[in-house]
Amino acid sequence: MEKNNLMESQNKLREVMGEAIGLYIAKEPKIGNQFENQSFFQVVKHAEHEFKEILRSKTQDRIYHNLLDLIGQISIVAVKVRENKLK
Repeated sequence: MEKNNLMESQNKLREVMGEAIGLYIAKEPKIGNQFENQSFFQVVKHAEHEFKEILRSKTQDRIYHNLLDLIGQISIVAVKVRENKLK
């Protein structure tokens, strides 16, 4: 039973992360691959902006949407760190 709970939790996380990446990919035709040209600081500031949007959100739908945006931005921050692009 414990193993099933772990698998269910992991699946829930994968689903949300998949939605976050899907949201980012849906924006790419409009915004392009901007994060490659942004500095680490710019990407972190954008993540900070998304966090503030969550705090200002009034509905569950807006909170969820902004959380997905934040997950995407934090993923971009992680890419910058992994690729040693901290400038």
